[in-house]
Amino acid sequence: MYRETGYDEFLDEDLSGRNSTQQSAMTTLEGMPTYTRRIMLTGGAGFIGSVLVKKLVLNYPEYFILVIDKLDYCSSLSNLKPFLDFESGGPHSGARASPNPSFPNFMFLQADIIDAQAVEAALIQYQINTIIHLAAQTHVDKSFGESIDFTRNNVLGTHVMLEAARKIFGLNETTPMNGHMNGDPAPRFIFVSTDEVYGEVLFEESDSKEDAPLAPSNPYSATKAAAECMVQAYHKSFRLPVIITRSNNVYGPSQYPEKIFPKFIMNLLREDPTLDFGPLGSGKCYIHGSGQHWRTYLYVTDAANALDVILHRGEIGQVYNIGAGQELNNIELAQLLIHRMVMVKEEGQMERGSHSSRESALDTAHAHLQSCNACASRIEFVEDRVFNDLRYAVDSTKLQSLGWEPKVVFNEGIEKTSKQIWSSMV
Repeated sequence: MYRETGYDEFLDEDLSGRNSTQQSAMTTLEGMPTYTRRIMLTGGAGFIGSVLVKKLVLNYPEYFILVIDKLDYCSSLSNLKPFLDFESGGPHSGARASPNPSFPNFMFLQADIIDAQAVEAALIQYQINTIIHLAAQTHVDKSFGESIDFTRNNVLGTHVMLEAARKIFGLNETTPMNGHMNGDPAPRFIFVSTDEVYGEVLFEESDSKEDAPLAPSNPYSATKAAAECMVQAYHKSFRLPVIITRSNNVYGPSQYPEKIFPKFIMNLLREDPTLDFGPLGSGKCYIHGSGQHWRTYLYVTDAANALDVILHRGEIGQVYNIGAGQELNNIELAQLLIHRMVMVKEEGQMERGSHSSRESALDTAHAHLQSCNACASRIEFVEDRVFNDLRYAVDSTKLQSLGWEPKVVFNEGIEKTSKQIWSSMV
């Protein structure tokens, strides 16, 4: 059964205050031969995956969570630090890690999802009955130069996961093809995709609903769309109980710096990250093309909550959009971040203000920039990609009908993200 929590409870690195609750909950489960649900979460050492892992491990001690991750450049054991004990040093020292006994319902396995033998062995050894598949190459810019790697990871990797699930889950003619989960521990395969599979959505067009045709326009989104086709094929051909999610751009603390939020903030702070929260450095926000590319941003805990709701309330065979976040173009995003960091310099701390609407936040940023030529000089336009979608927009009514809604307002999300990035640089 889905359990709602405060959105920051599972972001805190210091989980010592939760240990007694976790140990108490696990004590009540001693003697049980099995966990009620055994989940393999691929890509669980990455940005979104690690937040979801924390939520599931802490909120559902009756569930067993196995993270499988090859520890690529954009994932790290530091994201799973609360659940691991390191023999010496820390997650960045090369020390070997073992599961923290305070969290017996967690296990980590370093493996590549295209290694079919390793995946199948893990499914059998840990008696997995649910797969949440997040592992993927996701950086759009990188996909233009390394498209074969994206196909290998995103398409072949997903195919390997599907085939392993087909073999191990014991599917037959009685396996349901549709219906709600309602806490049923029967096998599940949740594939995490992207809103980019819909392609460009112009302002005069309606937001994309789940039944809209797929029209990917870059190598990354094409690989995710191809993987979706394979997921749907396994559902129809082998009765694999699948669910697909398509999310907006996600941001938040500890995101890898290739993404726009940490990249902009780190560039602004890079050359002078000192004093209190850190004054504005001498770096710039480098913006592709005209900067008039619109994206919708969703805070990472809201994304994790959405996946939790879908795990417990989603319907087999369905697709769910995850959106309803903050929409703005790249110039507006850069201006908001510059304004935020300028206020840090002037006041010595993060400006909290009221968590106002998009319009009032932008008005404040524009007004401040008009009186601060130094701020305007911190934006530089660079050559755009060969093709860059103008806008993505999804309709999340279907997911909201399950009881999900975003909770972190944009200004608050910027503040939390900026603070974490600054603290990591000093």
